[in-house]
Amino acid sequence: MSNDMMVIVKLERALWDRLSKIGAQTRRDESEMAREAIASYVQDEEATLAAIENGLAELDAGKSVPHADVDRWLRSWGKPDELPPPKCK
Repeated sequence: MSNDMMVIVKLERALWDRLSKIGAQTRRDESEMAREAIASYVQDEEATLAAIENGLAELDAGKSVPHADVDRWLRSWGKPDELPPPKCK
């Protein structure tokens, strides 16, 4: 038994036409390209959500840099007395 699932997606005609054109140029069908695009999107979203969860966990653990320290550091960029990046407190 296959683990594949069928999904029906509505696309605007203009987007479908663009997808079909790419398919013709690359000799791939629309389903294959859509599958690759969805897989890439899911991977990106998982990485984003993991980074957010990690950042929130660090905040909960008390790891943060005060805004004033970051602001002072950023304002020093490009100046002769540029500051080093601030450290977590």
